[in-house]
Amino acid sequence: MAIKITIDAIVKTVQPEKQQFSLDELNNHVDGWVEPLKIGPIWVMYREKSKEDGEPLNQVASFFFDVAIHGTVLVVPPQQMPTEWELMDDIDLRYSSDQVDTGFLSALQAALIQHRVFNSLTDTEMKSMMKNHKEEWAYKPSEELDDDLREFFKRAYKSIVAQQKTDDDTVLFEDENIIVRTLNKEDRLKTIDQMIAYFIEEEEYEKCAALQKLKEPENC
Repeated sequence: MAIKITIDAIVKTVQPEKQQFSLDELNNHVDGWVEPLKIGPIWVMYREKSKEDGEPLNQVASFFFDVAIHGTVLVVPPQQMPTEWELMDDIDLRYSSDQVDTGFLSALQAALIQHRVFNSLTDTEMKSMMKNHKEEWAYKPSEELDDDLREFFKRAYKSIVAQQKTDDDTVLFEDENIIVRTLNKEDRLKTIDQMIAYFIEEEEYEKCAALQKLKEPENC
């Protein structure tokens, strides 16, 4: 899916007719020829010459991406861009389109809430909140276990084991800046299975045993 942001600050999801968007679909969503802009792991689409034609500034998109964008904006994961454009980079293969969409929506929501709250805070309150604010990301288990994921499992082990002592069992990793959590119990169990398989390879059997306990009924 893609995320559509209008000049009226309406944010909604849109689905391609097939697995990927066609160029005509993208053009229809922005009411003209699309102008693509790659920002991080996503493509930001808006109408070509929208500024020159006097379309209003898209305040939500401009605020979040820190660049002036006019008119309707469509945020599209690279996995769903038109196939004829061949825009997929190797780094994009690490994520699914759902992971990209979920991560973007979570980041956008957090940024907008933060922006609204900050406008009502004193300088002292703002500094305090900045110190304590954590970015949140949703994690969906990947079918491929690459080096980046192995490194994540190493870092996530202590956090996921610690969560058995709390009411929130969706957290995979947490530090002073970020929280990574699964969207549901099924994804959590799949992630635990992947972590167990990885630590078996590493012959770290104590960690496997601790993770296996998280799959017992009272912890699920």
